[in-house]
Amino acid sequence: MMQSNILFPRQGKDFLFFILLFVSLVTLVVASLCVYVGIFVHLNTRIEDLEQPTYNTVSQLPVKFIIPWEALTPAKDQGSRSTCWSFVTSGFLESAYNSEAKKNHGHSLTSYVSFSEQVFGIKMIDTCSVPNPSPYCTNGQRSHNASDGLPEWLYYFKDVNNKWAVPENACPYKPTEDQWNICPELNKTLESNPVQFTVNNITTVYSISDVKNLLVNTKLPVTWTHGLYNKVFRTKCSRLSDQTKNADCVNKRIPCEGDYCYEIEISSFDNNGVFDITGKSYISGVHSMLIVGWNDDFRINRNAQHRKINEYSKGGFIVKNSWGFTGHSAGYWMSNHSTVQEDALCPNFGTYQNWIPIDYECFKQSMNATECANGFYRIVQLQRYNDGTILKCSEMAKNMEYATALGFDYCAREENKGKELRFALQSEKNVQVIYTSAPMVKIRYTNAEEGQAKFYLMVWEDGSNTVEEIITDPTTYQELEKLFVPVVSVENTKYCGYYFIPYDVFKFGNSRFLNYGDDTIAFSSFNITFDKTSFLDEKNGGYNYSALEKEVQINKFTPLDFKGPYIMNIPQ
Repeated sequence: MMQSNILFPRQGKDFLFFILLFVSLVTLVVASLCVYVGIFVHLNTRIEDLEQPTYNTVSQLPVKFIIPWEALTPAKDQGSRSTCWSFVTSGFLESAYNSEAKKNHGHSLTSYVSFSEQVFGIKMIDTCSVPNPSPYCTNGQRSHNASDGLPEWLYYFKDVNNKWAVPENACPYKPTEDQWNICPELNKTLESNPVQFTVNNITTVYSISDVKNLLVNTKLPVTWTHGLYNKVFRTKCSRLSDQTKNADCVNKRIPCEGDYCYEIEISSFDNNGVFDITGKSYISGVHSMLIVGWNDDFRINRNAQHRKINEYSKGGFIVKNSWGFTGHSAGYWMSNHSTVQEDALCPNFGTYQNWIPIDYECFKQSMNATECANGFYRIVQLQRYNDGTILKCSEMAKNMEYATALGFDYCAREENKGKELRFALQSEKNVQVIYTSAPMVKIRYTNAEEGQAKFYLMVWEDGSNTVEEIITDPTTYQELEKLFVPVVSVENTKYCGYYFIPYDVFKFGNSRFLNYGDDTIAFSSFNITFDKTSFLDEKNGGYNYSALEKEVQINKFTPLDFKGPYIMNIPQ
């Protein structure tokens, strides 16, 4: 009790001193808290002023997701022009417009409106060709053409582009650069164009989780500008049939393992629609695409052409490309239907993974690709294809420079010009690849670590009764896709054109992108409001709706609704 009285005096001067000390300490603590809270609130207010998120963070993201059907439109083909940015811009506007039109303005779920990439190219050139143009013009727009732009221009030039969403049929896209400015009566078309919009805001994010949140919140695509990479393969010069045709070997540029090597660069993607970067790589350019979804469960076999390397990647983004209908359907990457049904939608005759090799000894005797296909076949759109795959030279294969670099110059040789040559991959006798539907192709690896090999082919002239064996220089399956095209082919449908970016490839590309220069990785979404008179149910007499009406009439894109795994009827 004595100790208690000493520590906590109840009377006299000591008690008064204690009370004053206690009050002072409480006041100091409260004041400190007020200052702390004030600083926190002030800083937080400044942060909020700087960045206003336009989406909510989803606590439990789904394993897979695709934007709604009303926001999906078919892929297109930019041709030989570097106008991917224009396709991404018009593609985003198409998604926003069609989604609004189908939800609130009575447009059919099976039709869609397509906008003109040609108009965006022409108008951006006009906008950036004036004295003292906007500083945004120089970020990508460096010459008098429509190449190398940015999807974010949709926001940066929002004060002038609000009438540029012109229906495609009013000003069709021209696939070659010398036709960049062709659009008859463009000014008249713009004046009477009913489709007008306002870009209210832009949201740009930089991580996988933020991209996913943006897709879920907006139900619209996310634009993506990124680097394109080439895989690099090194092979000993001694393995070439003629070293004098290769500059690396002639100049002895790359010493390797007691010899000299040469390098081959090939694209990081194949005709099957998968981007795959492994090993050494160089950046080769910049490309823009639309991210429309993801699938965390989809497995991709990495280095699919390297049977000695057992790698795989799980999960990635689904992207809408502008390279025509190569690749797969969005539903395939979502695992929404069977592979048999996908073969009906996107048969991909141009990818090596669907080429059936032929038994050489059998073919020498019968010259019959059906008899010598080892019993393998494909069923595409209710038709059975029994034959082994017969190939012919691509246009690239007839160019000696390209053909030599790709490891097979036979088609480009002077003595073979004008001939109707036919080729086939040889099959290994009595050997099949595990887990695939086709026999193993006869190859001999020259670089097992990287997957390069010499491929055993057979060659004959169309109509001839004799065939001979021919062996390539070291090459890869992806390079064969550039050298050959199938004689018999079924075109992919308009449901195709979607590619898959595994997450690890996505991360690798983003980490290397800044090596390219002043561009930057960017994942952007735009808040768009269309004027009511932009839609057919809100017509204004001052505008011409004929092109818009034609779009709805000619463009059909029916939602897929397969019943069971085997039905293969394709909506028309």
